[in-house]
Amino acid sequence: MALLLGLWALARPVFAEPRINEFLAVNNRGLTDGDGEATDWIEIYNPGAKAVSLDGWSLTDDAESLDKWRFPNVSLGPRKYLVVFASGKDRTAGNELHTNFKLNGDGEYLALVQPDGSTAATEFSPEYPGQRENISFGAGAGGRLQFFDKPTPAKANGSGFAGFVQDTKFDPDRGFYDAPFRATITCATPDAKIRYTIDGSKPTSSHGKVYQGPIQINTTTTLRAAAFQSGLRSSNVDTHTYLFAEDIIRQPAKPAGFPTSWNGHPADYEMDPAVVNDPVYKGRVAGALKSIPSLSLVLNRDDFFKTGQGIYPKGEGVEKATSVELIYPNTTDIIQADGSVQIVGGSSTGRWKVDKLSMRLKFTSQFGDSSFQYPLFGEDAMNRFDTLVVDARLNQVWSYGGGSGPSDQRRRGQNTRDQFVADLQNQMGGYAPHGIHVHVYINGLYWGLHTLHERPDEHFAAHYLGGSKEDYDVMKHRKSTVVSGNSRSYNALISATSKNLSSASAYTAVQQQLDITNFIDYMLVNFYVGNTDWSHQNWYASSNHNNPEGRWRFHSWDAEHVLKGINDNSVTKNNAASPTGFHQSLKRNKEYQVLFGDRIHRHFFNDGVLTPEKAAASYQARLDSIDEAIVAESARWGDNQRSTPFTRDKEWVAEKNRLLQQYFPRRTGIVLSQLRSQKLYPTLAAPTLSQHGGSIPTGFKLTLKASKGVIYFTLDGSDPRLPGGALAQSANRYNQPLPIEGTARVKSRVKYQNEWSALAEAQFVVEGSLDKLLITEVMYHPLRGRSEFLELKNTGTETLNLSGVKISEGIRFTFPEDFQLAPGTFVVLAENAEAFNEQYPDLTLGGVYDGRLSNSSEKIELIDRLAKPFLSLTYSDQPPWPSTADGSGFSLVPRLANTNTDPNDPNNWRACATPGGSPGRNDLPPNIKPAWITEVLAHSDPPAVDSVEIHNPNTAALDLSHWLLTDDWSEPAKYAIPAGTVLSPGGYVVFNEDQFNPNDNGFALDSHGDQVFLFSADPDGKLTGFSDGFTFGASENGVTFGRLVTTDGQAQYPAQSRPSLGLPNAGPKVGPVVINEIHYHPQGTGPEFVELKNITPHSVLLYDPQHPQNTWRVGGIDFQFPTGTSIHPGGLLIITNADPSEFGSHYAIPNDVPVLGPFQGSLQDSGERLELLKPDEPDTDPDGSEIVPYIVIDAVRYNDNPPWPSEPDGNGPSLEKLKPKRHGNDYANWRSSPGGPSPGVENMGNRPPQIMAGVDLTIETESLPVSVPLSGMVSDDANPDFPTVKTGWSFVNNQITVIFANSGQLQTTAELFDLGKHTFRLTADDGQYTVSDELTVEIKRAPMERTFITAGSEWRYLDNGSNQGTKWHARLFDDSKWSAGPAQLGYGNNGEKTELSYGGNSSNKHVTTYFRHSFEVTTPTGVISLEASLVRDDGAVVYLNGKEILRSNMPEGNIRYNTFAPLTVGGEEESAFQPFTVDPVLLVEGKNVIAVEVHQTNRTSSDISFDLELRGKGSGDNQPPKVLPFNDLTFAWPSPVKLEVQVTDDALPLKPGRLTMQWKLKSGPGTVTLIDDNRGAAAPMRIGHLRRHRGATTASFSEPGTYVLIFIANDGQAQTMEELVIHAEGDSFADWQHAHFTAAELGQALVSGADADPDNDGMSNQAEYIAGTGPKADKSRLEIRTIQVDAAGEQLTVHFYSAPHRNYRLLKSPNVLGPWQTAGELNAPPNGGPATFVVPLGQAQFFRLEIPGD
Repeated sequence: MALLLGLWALARPVFAEPRINEFLAVNNRGLTDGDGEATDWIEIYNPGAKAVSLDGWSLTDDAESLDKWRFPNVSLGPRKYLVVFASGKDRTAGNELHTNFKLNGDGEYLALVQPDGSTAATEFSPEYPGQRENISFGAGAGGRLQFFDKPTPAKANGSGFAGFVQDTKFDPDRGFYDAPFRATITCATPDAKIRYTIDGSKPTSSHGKVYQGPIQINTTTTLRAAAFQSGLRSSNVDTHTYLFAEDIIRQPAKPAGFPTSWNGHPADYEMDPAVVNDPVYKGRVAGALKSIPSLSLVLNRDDFFKTGQGIYPKGEGVEKATSVELIYPNTTDIIQADGSVQIVGGSSTGRWKVDKLSMRLKFTSQFGDSSFQYPLFGEDAMNRFDTLVVDARLNQVWSYGGGSGPSDQRRRGQNTRDQFVADLQNQMGGYAPHGIHVHVYINGLYWGLHTLHERPDEHFAAHYLGGSKEDYDVMKHRKSTVVSGNSRSYNALISATSKNLSSASAYTAVQQQLDITNFIDYMLVNFYVGNTDWSHQNWYASSNHNNPEGRWRFHSWDAEHVLKGINDNSVTKNNAASPTGFHQSLKRNKEYQVLFGDRIHRHFFNDGVLTPEKAAASYQARLDSIDEAIVAESARWGDNQRSTPFTRDKEWVAEKNRLLQQYFPRRTGIVLSQLRSQKLYPTLAAPTLSQHGGSIPTGFKLTLKASKGVIYFTLDGSDPRLPGGALAQSANRYNQPLPIEGTARVKSRVKYQNEWSALAEAQFVVEGSLDKLLITEVMYHPLRGRSEFLELKNTGTETLNLSGVKISEGIRFTFPEDFQLAPGTFVVLAENAEAFNEQYPDLTLGGVYDGRLSNSSEKIELIDRLAKPFLSLTYSDQPPWPSTADGSGFSLVPRLANTNTDPNDPNNWRACATPGGSPGRNDLPPNIKPAWITEVLAHSDPPAVDSVEIHNPNTAALDLSHWLLTDDWSEPAKYAIPAGTVLSPGGYVVFNEDQFNPNDNGFALDSHGDQVFLFSADPDGKLTGFSDGFTFGASENGVTFGRLVTTDGQAQYPAQSRPSLGLPNAGPKVGPVVINEIHYHPQGTGPEFVELKNITPHSVLLYDPQHPQNTWRVGGIDFQFPTGTSIHPGGLLIITNADPSEFGSHYAIPNDVPVLGPFQGSLQDSGERLELLKPDEPDTDPDGSEIVPYIVIDAVRYNDNPPWPSEPDGNGPSLEKLKPKRHGNDYANWRSSPGGPSPGVENMGNRPPQIMAGVDLTIETESLPVSVPLSGMVSDDANPDFPTVKTGWSFVNNQITVIFANSGQLQTTAELFDLGKHTFRLTADDGQYTVSDELTVEIKRAPMERTFITAGSEWRYLDNGSNQGTKWHARLFDDSKWSAGPAQLGYGNNGEKTELSYGGNSSNKHVTTYFRHSFEVTTPTGVISLEASLVRDDGAVVYLNGKEILRSNMPEGNIRYNTFAPLTVGGEEESAFQPFTVDPVLLVEGKNVIAVEVHQTNRTSSDISFDLELRGKGSGDNQPPKVLPFNDLTFAWPSPVKLEVQVTDDALPLKPGRLTMQWKLKSGPGTVTLIDDNRGAAAPMRIGHLRRHRGATTASFSEPGTYVLIFIANDGQAQTMEELVIHAEGDSFADWQHAHFTAAELGQALVSGADADPDNDGMSNQAEYIAGTGPKADKSRLEIRTIQVDAAGEQLTVHFYSAPHRNYRLLKSPNVLGPWQTAGELNAPPNGGPATFVVPLGQAQFFRLEIPGD
């Protein structure tokens, strides 16, 4: 903390105006506000003789926002005081004033600002000194700033003291260490005495060792220190924990200085040697300690452990001061705060249950810091905490001591359950505590694995739900436990839910008090996890009593008794005045039931949070976070309750596997059955969607399906069903696929008779549909009294649906449902509606956002309703962003109104032309013509002088009169350009320092780096909107900076090759060394590097030879070259983040290329600016100190987004400079390295193509063939000189049938006819290199829903009360003599379909009744899951094929015919279906039998009920393949004919899971040859022969005539055959005519005659007939296509296209008229195609191609 002894300095007469006279920043027992809270306060004093209105004055704690909190219209009388509470409550009405900010006890900016919004009447800048608890600060005698022991709010200040001793500083910082070191403690206050302790106690002026020099730290140590000096108050106590993992793992059972018992209970400290020394874990425990953050609590040892004093022995209700340090391993993220700690946990504090107790941390000014500030749980959660819970967990952990099922609880230890349940609620849109796992240390002793999480109290509610903490009532556990506020509202909810809620009015009353949707989701979470220790306790709830929308919401808490039995059922729980009691009352209401079903459908289906895959993934994420950390917990607490410790690899992994492999895959279905039994999910199936939401392509059509009933849907966000069940007017009946455009929210239900299904809801966003929405104006820093605003525009031609679109960063706003923005229109959002409407009364405001735009820099990001970002802008108030937009009354607008290709590029923005902005319309193009600063000289020696060049780029003259020139953009009016300064078109004017700094008036360009800006202004000096300028770094003597426009249109200002003031710029200076290659995002763990190149013929020294210690640097990666480094002429040098000795293991580096490193920074994956910096001559700063200016020699601002190449961003390549001697900071001079990076090697040259076949696929299908999408990527370097990259797909397994749509296209499809794994290969050939990549596709059979036994089925039963022994439930037992009847079976309930006998004696009824039902299963191995639901009154035992599968309400042991059920079943449970799962392995092929025995509780039971349903998922019964019948084919022989087949199959049976297809020749005059496009021709087929059909197949025939082919499709169990008749017409010219012309054409000689040429290709029909070409296609002709010469110049290749069954002859001649000689002869392949002749290259040749007459 700073020692402050200065006088109050004012720029006006002292005390002539209101001032901040005193403030208290750490108040915990002084002045309280009207809410009874001791909040911070600020005292304003008016020392004048007149009253002063404070209307328009401001208080602020942000120098960038001087009007942060504005006073209302209040008057402060002469010599009067006004106290303003700095509470953050933001109140300007009533008797008290409260600011919208709190004061920071560590010191911050604070000011009282006059109404002009820029003049500070009182200012503590850059910050006031650190403050202490209950000590105020302000003006003492003579205006001296002092601290006051006795604060005097609203009174004159008393006597004060000068200040505090400055804080102590430690070196090194707290954290993990592997080797001993010496710790240094310093204090900047002269002559201060430092005292320190290492036992946890606080040092005082008389306690602790006096620091006399560095302290040796050899082991885990908690070092605390404070500094003292007479006349000053002592410094804070600073605490640093140094952790040595190798010592912690040997933590003894009796550590020195710590008690051996806690209140008579044996203490447990030891790290168990059985784990630490176990070969499996040896070496892992130390690493486990560093695998997650560590939380170190350091306090007076007796305050924690001492009997009668310490919190651990005393339990709850005792609070002690502690230091809190959060240490993130292997990072610099370390946070410390001072607070208090207490034991919490209710029954857990009883010693019979557990030794490892939970704690609560509180942060109040009483104990030091008023909050713990750090984003512990990510950016979307709180980052400022009043309370944190350090949760040890009581149940389902290894250290559980007693109570219910201790051995089972320990065995299930995972340390994740409670937080996982909270995660689920948060994922479902609720509000539950966020948490992370930490290792805890108490005074350096390792205390085990804990969860650090939020407490859902009033602070929690205010942050996540809005409002202030005073607004909230918070309850926990029961109706009598009030956490905050009072219980009146909760008691009103109890009263409302006690009514008959089947009434609509009663239900509405509850809706007004309880957030029903939030409540249902909360209930579903607890039902899903089977929470058995709830809701009689273990819940929190909050409600905002000051907000009509602030209804009660429940928050997950202490959910430890979860994830136990897979069949656990919590849905029938009913605890009064608690969540389950409310639920049982609410479910009487039909609308509640409907909404409950809708929420089930949302979360249990379609990738919802509670689907098996999603829930398991969430749990796996929690497990992953402590996968190694749990090893340390095992060593610390694994042996707490038994001698053999629980361990990670045994018990923890076993429970993990049970949950992931058994529980989660089945739990969703089980809970769904439980909820169905409660009539909370409809029996009518909801619609299924062809895609359940997400991004979709343009033209997408959505298909809806339902098993029965009519589908109704809406696209406007409304429900197709009205409350009460009527059809909504907005509902549409589905009858064809729905085209989805833009953004859509589809809601659909099925209606069957009077029954409705659950709601199927999905959000769709068409890809790119919001691309035409642009940010078109930002007023981020308006003039005082004006409102900020943000303008968006639809720049497209279609209306945009902005429903659900959110501004998620910077400010917060959500567009309401059905918000439409018409083409070309704007929507304007503002921060202050009143101020905005006053300024723009004719404009309709689109909405008011939460938060404020930063006056400095801010990211504004918009996300669509799928939470996918689609538009963002990060603006700044720093150049090159327009300076006049920062508080001068101008807004930011795009340079081009309807296009902004890169909104983050400042060159695409300008200040608006109209003061005040132009919201709701296009900003008029400014009528101010631009002028550019084009060259600056900032380092000169006489006679040269510093100068600024201005250029007129316009075609007309430009008057610069009164424009302003400055070297400080925040102070524009340093130099006014003289009146009459007119620049001719294209002209230049140069102003030198003699003009703009004649009397050293503060406008002098600094050669160490400066800025220069030009502003347009009127004669009064008022800015008119245009500005231009730039900042620059250090410059060499005589070297200017000049404007350069790069390829992408951006202006840069590099050093120039020579000065050219008054003339066009000479161009950038390049070299002598340049950045030549950048590998910023390697694949995997490869090293980053930067390659430099010397572009000169001379060696370059990378240091100053006159001052060798001053060496070159690389900015961006913080690298300094070693002394003596140089680069030889034309040479290369590499800088890497790896050890240079290891760099060669990644790349082959030439011996003459130096490799330096490692650099300490990192190359940013998203792009950054790299600078190569050279030291200039040392210079002297104005304060007399020596500085070394650094000159930019080369700079590159690379990026991972276009137009920069994207391949180097993690895909393997690097960025390579194309031309080393060109300007480097331009994307056009860079490329992606062909192939891999090339460190140490020149950049140019051919590299192999880069190829990626894609990500492996798994496709589930119900039929064959399966269409497989193939989407490959190929990139090449455009080398060799004539680049033609040929690509193609192939199939690796030749035995499998595959059909490619187009194997030569990168994006194509292929049809597969087989289940299993298949491999596709993508190949690319650039003429020099051939490369390939493979893609694996697994085709699986999608399981089908199957019902084996429906509810209400017919059962065989025996109701005579006899003893049937055990044979009756065998599969083959003969039950033919038993009775039969449909379920439900029973008596006494009046709803039975079949009434059973109880024996006639109502006092001696039968105890047991037997039931059997058989069902058939064709393929038992195809059934992958079974679920059953049972109605039983009272108890039952269920068997499948003689094997017991369920015992419900029956005792353990042998069950006899006279065994009674232990509990009586009554009420709804008598007819409720109880779900359970069945192992499908018990099924057999053929007949299967379910047998059930139902038992009564006694012989006088009034009723009995039985029914059972059995469902499952499996493969179904095999159906033969389906082949579409053929039409007869007729073609002209001998041409081939394509065989096209359409065949489908149900992908059954699972084995072989393959569809085999063959052709068989049944009859014909000759043989048939099948030709595959990819594999060529098969052997000729004679009658009776079979050949495989492989997909793209053509057939050729040896003779003309009629052939009959049989196509056979065989799935391994059944086959289908279809006949194809083919007429191969003869080879006569007449046959040829009939094959190619219609009947009408045959009668027209000019079309079909021998001499006709219908396609005008120069070939008559007679010639086409001979050549085998087409008469109606001008491209089908006999011709030589191309002739190519080989690279060696030795031979020619003649290319042409051949027809089937033709012979070709190539003739050559040196003359065009002959004579001709035969150069070669060729028989065409059976199916024709491309063909070539290769002949030697001789003298000039002419060629002709002919078909011989024979």
